[in-house]
Amino acid sequence: MKTHSCGNSALTCIDCQAQICPSCMEQCPVGNRCRKCSGRFTSHVTKLPLPIMLRTAAGAIAIGFAFGCFYKFFSGGFYIWFLVYFLGVLLGRGLHRLANYKLGKRVLATMIVGVIAGALISPAQGEMFGVPSDSSFMGIKIDKESIKEQAPAIARSRFAEFEKAFRNKSPQDSFSVQAPVKDGGMVEHLWIKVNEIEDSTITGTLANSSKKLPNLKVGSQVTTQSDKIDDWFYSHDGIDVGFFGMDPDERVSKYGSDFGLMTQGWIWINLAIMLAGVVSPVLAIRLKNG
Repeated sequence: MKTHSCGNSALTCIDCQAQICPSCMEQCPVGNRCRKCSGRFTSHVTKLPLPIMLRTAAGAIAIGFAFGCFYKFFSGGFYIWFLVYFLGVLLGRGLHRLANYKLGKRVLATMIVGVIAGALISPAQGEMFGVPSDSSFMGIKIDKESIKEQAPAIARSRFAEFEKAFRNKSPQDSFSVQAPVKDGGMVEHLWIKVNEIEDSTITGTLANSSKKLPNLKVGSQVTTQSDKIDDWFYSHDGIDVGFFGMDPDERVSKYGSDFGLMTQGWIWINLAIMLAGVVSPVLAIRLKNG
């Protein structure tokens, strides 16, 4: 019901044909409505024909599957959540276009169910339910020897993360690196409990016994360089990080994460945040029009 006069306005509601004016009209994707009709949203814009629904569902499943393939990259801090959300918004705009800009509960349900279904059939399926997946990425088996070969490069490239955590350690925290240790012309790769990091020099004590170096034993003081390490591991504030040379399945089973960072809860949180971004284009129009 109008509470004012629209004067000589020639505008009419596209649904009920009632006179409206720029002061009382509501702009909708398909035209201008009176406030009463815009609140009901009973026009064809909410109808979702089967072909459009299937097309939208296929797009949503593809988004969910892609999330499951690349979820391991969604780690690194709370700022990642903002990136995940805005990525979801961009994908949501494309998905909404695929749905012919339809609105309503049906299109929202299709988007949400499709994205979740896609994630559940993706490589992330195991981790989403706390069950270790096989050592693969997008279905490609990763050889265990390749994992060990790549570990030194990963450990060295992420050593700044290790050092930062070491600088902020608590008394109960534990920090160790694996590196080649020399003695009398012999070399053995051993774990070292880190006591000090000065520039690129790491000082600590041997954490495991040596089979090739008879002059060294557990507790012997040794030094190494950060660019020589093979692997690293630390336990900080109850979170275990590292062991890049460990088989992914074993790492997931033991620590709940193949990189020591992504847990079952984090996967679902990231998925929920991306979903919020995906449905935001639809919700924005719905909220705008009451």
